[in-house]
Amino acid sequence: MSEFPFAVDTLVDTNALREGLEGDDVRSLQEFLIEEGFFTRGATGHFGSITRDAVRRWQAARGIASNGDENTTGWGLIGPRTRALIMQWCVGGSF
Repeated sequence: MSEFPFAVDTLVDTNALREGLEGDDVRSLQEFLIEEGFFTRGATGHFGSITRDAVRRWQAARGIASNGDENTTGWGLIGPRTRALIMQWCVGGSF
């Protein structure tokens, strides 16, 4: 079970983390994905295709989304639903 990967105020923020963004929230996401075994690179804070693919693998493994794109199903995007499920996962280790 992981600790919260984002600052509390970020968890309730509706701004999505998506490809092309950079910053501490992305670095925290990458650290979470490393701990979960879905990201094998070092945390850089850059949300590129490698991070997107790791998010997609995590979402698919957790039954969140497994096809489509960020506009249709949110696959590869950290939006409100995926943020809430990450938070739930960090608290209880399951959905």
